[in-house]
Amino acid sequence: MTKRILNFIVLLLVLAGSFLVGLHFWNTYQYNKSLEENERIKDAFYQSIEENEPEGSETIVVEEPDRPQEWAIREEYLPLIEENQDTVGWVKIDGTTIDLPVVQGEDNAYYLKHAYSGVYSASGTIFMDYRNDIQDDNNILVYGHTIRVNNMFADLNQYVNKTSGQDYYQAHRELQFNSLYQDSIYDIFAIYIVDLNKETYYLFPNYEEDEFDTYLEDIRNRSLVESDLQVNQTDQMLTLVTCYPPLDDARTIIHAVKR
Repeated sequence: MTKRILNFIVLLLVLAGSFLVGLHFWNTYQYNKSLEENERIKDAFYQSIEENEPEGSETIVVEEPDRPQEWAIREEYLPLIEENQDTVGWVKIDGTTIDLPVVQGEDNAYYLKHAYSGVYSASGTIFMDYRNDIQDDNNILVYGHTIRVNNMFADLNQYVNKTSGQDYYQAHRELQFNSLYQDSIYDIFAIYIVDLNKETYYLFPNYEEDEFDTYLEDIRNRSLVESDLQVNQTDQMLTLVTCYPPLDDARTIIHAVKR
């Protein structure tokens, strides 16, 4: 009886070990596929920009109800839209691995586990909050995973590194968020970590004047960096969000304001 139990325990340990090894290789495969897809999309996008640059980017008027007629999708984004109609733009921080397309789904769940191409992926895709209207809202919310280094929004956690975060911020104080319609530069003015095990924290796509002042004060009080940038309710903020791996359920949040 004792021998049987021992053999059963050994079998369970072997099966558990095999499962963990298999899971490791599967996650590594998923990670590598994600990197390959990012590089493929990036190469195609920058090639499209290069092809359209000599004559200047053509535009195609987008006929949308309740939209100004002058809003137009730029030619270089057409290959991206052809592959994924949820494409809304491109985010880039010079000197980092963040140089990626941004999509917007019907909810904030789908792109947590799906690649840009639509296949299942643990790395997900960089996505804008489904509630956001990029043309009207004053707080554009963009989310991305931190699963491994050099992928998706992992580099955002460099800003909150206890030893090098301040230097990293000084070297990477601006970012680009280019929509289908125009290119924009945003200056980072606040960086902090929220531990969701200790508090409930909500982000909203739009704030009225009285709400905005309270929100802005809270942002500045939380921030790990100091900035003298003036931010008003009429400005457009860009808020980048990723998970903070050292804690069980926490987020790194970065706020920038449009120039």
